[in-house]
Amino acid sequence: MIERRFSPGDQEAFAALSGDRNPLHLDPVAARRLIFGGQVTHGVHALLFGLNEIAREAGRGRRFCAARVVFRKSIPVDAKVLLRIVRQSADEARVRIELQGRTAATIRVRFQSVGEVDDVGKAAGSAPPGDQPVRSTPRELSAEEIEDARGSVALFLDREL
Repeated sequence: MIERRFSPGDQEAFAALSGDRNPLHLDPVAARRLIFGGQVTHGVHALLFGLNEIAREAGRGRRFCAARVVFRKSIPVDAKVLLRIVRQSADEARVRIELQGRTAATIRVRFQSVGEVDDVGKAAGSAPPGDQPVRSTPRELSAEEIEDARGSVALFLDREL
């Protein structure tokens, strides 16, 4: 079991890395007026915390080939969470991130051996480009438009961060 608190400083650092500067994660005054009533941790930050611990337990010679995450409960900034490894085998791992005894997120990861080669393995060995995507104003969509909305953004990595 691993204990963690995501601090306001963690939120700023993750926002700098990810580009996600949503006030829900960064601004305590604005966040208290939003859906959760206060600042909450970036979901992907919590996911990466879980993946990091899974990788640490899996050791060398294993590579992620698939992951599934379910976010069940928001994680307030500075709240204590516990990560429990529910299952760890050569083929998969399952973890639960808990907040006050309740499940906040579940993560299931499948592994492959480093020697196994497929399209996923080829992609995993290359780093994303260092150029940041062009920033633009998000489109406002109606409820009907949101239901069928799909899209993608280019992956980038600020190597200094």
